[in-house]
Amino acid sequence: MWTRTEVKEQGRQSMKLNYWPSVGAGLLLTIATGGGVANSGPRLFKQFHGSGEQVEHIQNIEHVDQAGFILIVIAVLIAIAFVLITSSAFRFLLLNPLQVGCRHFFRENLPAPANINGVLYGFQNGYGRNLLAMLLADVFSFLWGLLLIVPGIIKRYSYRLVPYILEDEPGLSPTEVITRSRQMMDGQKMNAFILDLSFIGWALLTFVTLGLAGVFYVLPYKAGTDAALYEAIKAEQYS
Repeated sequence: MWTRTEVKEQGRQSMKLNYWPSVGAGLLLTIATGGGVANSGPRLFKQFHGSGEQVEHIQNIEHVDQAGFILIVIAVLIAIAFVLITSSAFRFLLLNPLQVGCRHFFRENLPAPANINGVLYGFQNGYGRNLLAMLLADVFSFLWGLLLIVPGIIKRYSYRLVPYILEDEPGLSPTEVITRSRQMMDGQKMNAFILDLSFIGWALLTFVTLGLAGVFYVLPYKAGTDAALYEAIKAEQYS
């Protein structure tokens, strides 16, 4: 059985042996998994929502008639829809394949220093397959999340290994990749959750240093650890 100490040490050592490429890939992975552009939709929605008081104020002004107010509301709704659609398309077409490539880099970086060009793997190998598999994982997680928060989190852990399996087993179809991830994470979800919790202190340090500790240490360290976790689970599955 793998231990947190072992996989974290492997992640740390792989980062140290190939430091600057690991930093760059870690930053790209953070963007790909929602740390940057992928969250622009919700943030902008909050901005539009926050401007509701201004809309109400305009409505109360006598010289703005009802038709004008309706046009304002329609314009705001169209703008919100445009932001959400474009951000979702950006994630689907660019960020998800980028995540596959970044996961590939960190997995290749475990035994020996990997080339930073590996982050493009998701675009160069099975692009359509990568798109569909990652989309299915997102949709399934979202649908489970509609039921309750906890089932959504559990399913997110079930599909955690999808990016690794996509590049590790290119012969599997997108649905088979989803199934394989679910099978491999059976009995591993709680341990993986506790592994993530062990990085809370590093997350606080990242916050205190205004993100500097995250960019130059925590992000590549965590990504390397995640890759080591996949290898450890895989070794147990096929031992």
